[in-house]
Amino acid sequence: MNKNDLLNAKKQVDTIDDLLSQAQNILNSMPDEVKCAMLKYHNDDATLTHCLRWGLQAIKEIREDWHTVASEIVCEHS
Repeated sequence: MNKNDLLNAKKQVDTIDDLLSQAQNILNSMPDEVKCAMLKYHNDDATLTHCLRWGLQAIKEIREDWHTVASEIVCEHS
């Protein structure tokens, strides 16, 4: 992996954060009746709300500590 690959990966992490936030906002804006119907249909331990919340938490931690994540990646020296 080279430096540009690593910089692009950081941008992709930022994009994932943006998309998860957008998805959470969309879900939150839905009527409660619709969210309830979806929950009844897909009554599982990992609900959509749960997955978005924990996905956002994970990506937040990755972004905050990106230097540690990146330090584990072997990069080519050019």
